[in-house]
This record gives sequence, C-alpha cells and structure tokens, in this order.
Amino acid sequence: MKALCSIFASVFLASSAAQAAQYQVVQSVATPQGRLEILEDTRLDRALEKRMWRSCVDPGYLLGEGDPRAKVFEQHPLLPAMFRQADAVGHVIFGTVPDKNSPIGRIERRRLGSVFLVDSNNYICMGSYSGSGVSFFHFAHGRIAPVAADENGKHSPIYLFRSMKSNWRFVKNSPSRIEIEQVHCCPDFEHDKGGETVPFLMRYITIRFDGRRWTKAERTTPGFWEGEGGFPPRREFP
Repeated sequence: MKALCSIFASVFLASSAAQAAQYQVVQSVATPQGRLEILEDTRLDRALEKRMWRSCVDPGYLLGEGDPRAKVFEQHPLLPAMFRQADAVGHVIFGTVPDKNSPIGRIERRRLGSVFLVDSNNYICMGSYSGSGVSFFHFAHGRIAPVAADENGKHSPIYLFRSMKSNWRFVKNSPSRIEIEQVHCCPDFEHDKGGETVPFLMRYITIRFDGRRWTKAERTTPGFWEGEGGFPPRREFP
C-alpha cells in the first residue's frame, strides 16, 4: 500500500568522465570535510533555471513551441539534478539524485541543527501529483548521507513533498525537538472495483526528532484531500 504512494526516488551514480561532461556545478557549499555541490545538466542556463524555480520544470511549456530549444529538450530531456560530496582535494565520495524527475536542485541556507536541506522541483505545469520536495542529509562518519527515520524498525529517508494532494508543516522546530506533519492523498488501486471513480487513501505521517534519533509514525485511512481545503487538523496525525 505504501509503495503505491511512494514519492521518494534516490539513485546513486558512479563518477565518470562521460557523466562529468553532461553536468555542471551550479552550487557549492564549503564544509570541514570538503564541499557539498549541486550539479545540473550543462544545457540548462541560469535564466531558464530561475524560471523553472518560479514556475515548472517543463522547458517546452516555458520556452514555447517557437523556441528551437524546446524541441531539443523534448527529444533529449534534461538530466536530473545531482547532489554530491567532494573531499578537500576534489574527489567525489558520495553522489545521489534527490528526485529523479527534477532537473533543478538547491542546498538551502537554513539548517535543522546539523541537517542540510536540499530542495527539488518536479512540477510539470499540470496535474496534482507533481510539485516541490525537500530531502534531509547529514554527516555520518565524515560522509554525507540521507537522514533516515525509524518506523517500527524500518528506516526510510526523510523526504517532504508539496503538491495539490500533498503537504507538510513544522509543528515543533527547535534544536532538540522537531515534529513534522505530512499529508498525502493518493489513489487506492488495491481496492478499485472498476467503477466510474477510483477510491482514495489518506496518509497521515508524523516525523519526530528527540535530539538523538528520527522516528516516523503513519496512519492510513480511506478519504480524499486537496490543498484548497486547508491542512488537516492535528488530531488526524499519529
């Protein structure tokens, strides 16, 4: 059931000369261990990237049919943005794609204690399931790694997402106490009986940090929600 609603995708990529030729560093943040970087497709100029952050990530929609670049991007879509760690001499020791459908990424200036926040945008100018996301990363033994929350012994990376049918908010946000609520609404294909309408599921998720570890609790019920109705009340969350 949770797999039907999964919106997080992270793919580790090997460093190679061929790959380096397709990517450019667009952001670099110094750390005691070296640098954290965001890489994007070399064909993506800064002006178009800024428009994507303000609107959506479909180059054809932003450029218009008359722009020759629109056809090129349609035939050869933009590569997903990468987030990586390089050591003091420039060797890449970690690389990931926070969102395989997002060609743009940003390391936020704000921190949650020692946690780095990486933004992505996969909104395609239409639909209710694409939007913007935030991934959590921290250092573990000198290497950057996704922050994972414990849910009954199973650990999953923290990824917060906003779309017409997804949203999140901080309930508490202090160095030693963080509480985040997420809501997701998605089709319940498992119980679809082939009628005119597909049933929907509501996922109410609470992520907590107690100063030592991150935990996740989830409650799933039948139901439907879209952002125009306001954020669900706290009593719905576990």
